[in-house]
Amino acid sequence: MEATPPKINIGRQSAQIQASRTRIALREQSLSEEAKSVHFFAYMPALLLAVFKDILDFTGIGSLPAIGTAVTIVVSFFIYMCLHAFAPHADSHAGMRRGLIMLSGGGIEAIFLGLNFLPIETLAVLAIYFLDKKPFQNIVNRPLKV
Repeated sequence: MEATPPKINIGRQSAQIQASRTRIALREQSLSEEAKSVHFFAYMPALLLAVFKDILDFTGIGSLPAIGTAVTIVVSFFIYMCLHAFAPHADSHAGMRRGLIMLSGGGIEAIFLGLNFLPIETLAVLAIYFLDKKPFQNIVNRPLKV
């Protein structure tokens, strides 16, 4: 007996390819909506805490030796937790990157005395926002693979 080649139904394969393209297009559309959802309001709790801490630093409460250090540690921890809870993650290293930015912002403020009047924590949260927004924009703008 001879082996006969399998019969291929061209219409069925064409329908499967079209369905696959439709699924990809819907997924890309949902990623686009997700990228739009990486908006500023997700970072608002962390930003409000950072502004509060910078106001405390500016008024002099954050400049007190023991109290200022305690306020910086506690508020930086809460800022990090707000970012972790409310802001979306673009990649697996987002949490580590956020933590390093928050630690470096607090460390700069702690090491160099007299910088308490600068809004370092607020700038750190804004830097995290812009760094987190970029990978989502790259997801939306990549070409479709079929």
